[in-house]
Amino acid sequence: MVDEGPKMCKNCGAPLEFGYGATVITCAYCGSSMTLAGDVAKLVSKHTMLLNRITQNDAVISAKKWMDAGIFRVNVAAESTITTIELKYLPVWTVPVTVSGNYAGSFRGGYHAAGHQMSDSIKEKDTKGFFSGLGRMAGKFALDALSNAGKRGGGRATDEYHTGVINDQYHELILARRSTTMDLTKYPIPLASKAIFDLNKIKSTGGEILDGDMLEDEAKAKAEAVAIEKSRKDLSHKIDSIQRFDVRTNIGEGELIHVPVWLVHYIHKGVERVCGIEGVTCIAVNGERPTVSLGLLGKGSGETQEQIRPPE
Repeated sequence: MVDEGPKMCKNCGAPLEFGYGATVITCAYCGSSMTLAGDVAKLVSKHTMLLNRITQNDAVISAKKWMDAGIFRVNVAAESTITTIELKYLPVWTVPVTVSGNYAGSFRGGYHAAGHQMSDSIKEKDTKGFFSGLGRMAGKFALDALSNAGKRGGGRATDEYHTGVINDQYHELILARRSTTMDLTKYPIPLASKAIFDLNKIKSTGGEILDGDMLEDEAKAKAEAVAIEKSRKDLSHKIDSIQRFDVRTNIGEGELIHVPVWLVHYIHKGVERVCGIEGVTCIAVNGERPTVSLGLLGKGSGETQEQIRPPE
């Protein structure tokens, strides 16, 4: 076997250093990012970043608040020991997807639609969406009660057949690292703070730039599937029963953006865990924490399903 030597940056010609399986690589010399498929390297034309704006102490304070969030968590932060705090810039593909087409379905008062919205909001821990659905349902009950007042036996809703056009636009965020489990569907990316990628500015923050292992085409395929499912879900919040859902998609050019995340590692009752704090908004984007911790009551604890493994 002939040793082909190190891979070179397509922009400056410097040797590239990357781990096994990496396919989205950022040059440590000039800051250019490129995708690597086999022996073919291609520069990423749209490469931006979010620059970290919070301090290490800000990240710790936010992480401790997140540790104690929830009715059955008491003194988790006080019982924990912070071990390591790291600033990482994670590679994320941002993909614009337009879903268009036609739908048909039935509307029977809107109770099922409001119920779908409430159920989905519970799964996604979306308090605002839940109360919006609850308000819609309460409003419909009140209107029905008024319209049925004085009628013997009350009234009964009849099915209405609805058809319409679908034209939904989404901007999907796909993490380009399979080894890191982070749900970005609920991440309110501060696009107003986005800037052209500048290696020197990132180095000045002391953060480490991580490579990825997901190419743009794979990210686009995943973004398309997520957008279609979102469109179907949004429609289910408007009509009670979907009978036809015929859509097509238009996928725009992908953009690679490096997002700053502080990884706050801590030990709680002998178990090592980590919390991820985004470096612009200072919100917890994911992590792992005890399911229940009753502090001085001494009850046992488990782990939630919200997990972000430390990058390797």
